Amino acid sequence: MQLFIYYSIFVIFSTSALSQSLSVFSIDTSAFPVIKAKFYAFDAVGNQIRSLSASDFFVTENGQPRTVLAVSCPAPKPPVALSSVLVMDQSGSMFEGTKLDAIHQAAAAWINALPGKSECAITSFDNSNYIIQDFTTSKSLLIQKAATITANGGTDYDMALDIPMAGGIWMAKAGKYKRIIVMMSDGEPNFTPNTQQIINDALSNSVIIYFVSLGYPSLQCMKDITTKTGGQYFEKISTVEEAKQVYMKIMQSATGSDPCEISWVSQVNCKPSTMNVDVKVNSLNLAANAVYQASISSATQLEFAPSTIVYKNVLPGTKKDTIVRITARNADFTVSDIKLSNSSVFSIDKKNFILKKDSSIDLTISFAPTDSGYCICKFIFVNDVCPANYYARGGFPGKFPIIHSINLVQPNGGQVFLAGSDTEITWDGVTPQENVKLEYSIDSGKTWIFISDTASGLSYMWHVPNTPSNICLARVTAKANYDDCQVRIGNQIWMCKNLDVDHYRNGDSIPQVTDYKVWGTLTTGAWCYYNNSDSLGEIYGKLYNWYAVTDKRGLAPVGWHISSDADWSVLQNYLGGLAIAGGKLKEQGIAHWTDPNVGATDDFKFTALPGGYRSNYTGNLNFDNLMLNAYWWTSTGSSFTRAWSRYLSNTSYELFFSEILYNYGLSVRCVKD
Repeated sequence: MQLFIYYSIFVIFSTSALSQSLSVFSIDTSAFPVIKAKFYAFDAVGNQIRSLSASDFFVTENGQPRTVLAVSCPAPKPPVALSSVLVMDQSGSMFEGTKLDAIHQAAAAWINALPGKSECAITSFDNSNYIIQDFTTSKSLLIQKAATITANGGTDYDMALDIPMAGGIWMAKAGKYKRIIVMMSDGEPNFTPNTQQIINDALSNSVIIYFVSLGYPSLQCMKDITTKTGGQYFEKISTVEEAKQVYMKIMQSATGSDPCEISWVSQVNCKPSTMNVDVKVNSLNLAANAVYQASISSATQLEFAPSTIVYKNVLPGTKKDTIVRITARNADFTVSDIKLSNSSVFSIDKKNFILKKDSSIDLTISFAPTDSGYCICKFIFVNDVCPANYYARGGFPGKFPIIHSINLVQPNGGQVFLAGSDTEITWDGVTPQENVKLEYSIDSGKTWIFISDTASGLSYMWHVPNTPSNICLARVTAKANYDDCQVRIGNQIWMCKNLDVDHYRNGDSIPQVTDYKVWGTLTTGAWCYYNNSDSLGEIYGKLYNWYAVTDKRGLAPVGWHISSDADWSVLQNYLGGLAIAGGKLKEQGIAHWTDPNVGATDDFKFTALPGGYRSNYTGNLNFDNLMLNAYWWTSTGSSFTRAWSRYLSNTSYELFFSEILYNYGLSVRCVKD
């Protein structure tokens, strides 16, 4: 499936003039269907507009007009004098697009709006920090100095805020009045800042911190720093005008000016969904937008209990029934038909009925598998009110489907997306509860860039990155559900298949290394498939070097850990000792094991597969023992160059152990925390 990201190049002439603006925020849905929101409206010189009434406003939700109930503004307060420090990112990425324009013009807007005897200072940062202007009340001097900020170097948030001599906190603590920092940046720092130390130093010096992120979501560290010092964070700011509006919102908050409030009447929807709110004051040519999540109680829908059905370990040739209760919420429903996407193994006992509002009916869904592979069915309830789908899936944990059914629905080719905008990625072929991995490519599939591996609900809102290309692709991959693929052996819970992840727990990519000349020299984490074959990888999983196993970013999925030598010792003892434990772990038969597969009983469905290994040899044939031996790393080192491993052989009942060099490639099994 192909998508195109469109990147537009345009010119904005730099100016310090401030236009009228409107911003809407803090949407309150607690009294649904009445929705309330805070707003600031500013005139051309930065004064708050308070003389507005309900008749001045036009509000829509997802394009549908709404009735405005009331608008109220509190009485104005005398503005509080500020000692503000503008902390400006001058890292190299600030050269991109209009980011420098945004930081220059937002600073100018701030300086022009400073009330009374307020003073201001300006600092900048990259890998270091710089005093651009110490505290002064001269607005012309401040505007002149703010315009000198250029882009160069890296991004260090400790330098920005807490390192002498130009860290924002160091500057702010010399202020005479209310001390605040307004920091603007366009991306992630080179490393995580000392968040708690920054918070402690800000609080001890009575400094409030605000943060504005250009084009990107705000990092958790900055959310913590701002909220715990009494400030706010603003994320995904994409235009110069938006940046200026945010600075004015911060100004009003910092100087003690309270926002106005607007309320309107919403309506029930076919599902809890993201509501895009557009607010306009036509007489003043003002407009703003905001987003909120509609509450579950507002949804008109067919409600299912259980929310989905998972049939595990139902033997081929048998049948299992499950009762599903269906309730009509907020409307009467007439269901005229129920269509099944997989009627060969799934069925339902009734296909039409009438449900009054808040009434229920019980239906029976049956599963009669013909093989042990993964399968799914989508039940489409054809009705007169709202679309309604239900999902059931079945199969034995770890067994692949006979036919791969996952499908990327949107984007599906030909779309054009603006860099910095948000778009929805959708897919089907799995249940809404299942996680998938999302990736995109800007080189027609030669390389893939990670988006998420915890996306669920059959849709994902994606912030389109600033990576312009007209040969882009997107792909969705069903993520191995290791919580489904688990076996209890004694007091331990083990994965029933080899680990097959290509990202660390924090989302960082693990490099795939196919070149034998590179693999043998690595001292950092990497993975490969046996013989660099995708088809073999689908069966046996990935081979990892030990550097990936012990990487601090975490190789194991959340809730699991890489098996240690001690974990394997507990397992072998429970199975009766090393001499016989291996046979109880090996998959039966010779579909994957070479004949003879001695003693294989697979008593606990551990399903050990002989995935072989990769050596550190610099020769071309550095893969060996496929279908003969199963090898697994432990997380336990044995020397400066070797770690303990466990392995099985097709010719033995035994569970063996050995010391293996770090830069070999072995399989990995995990144990539940």
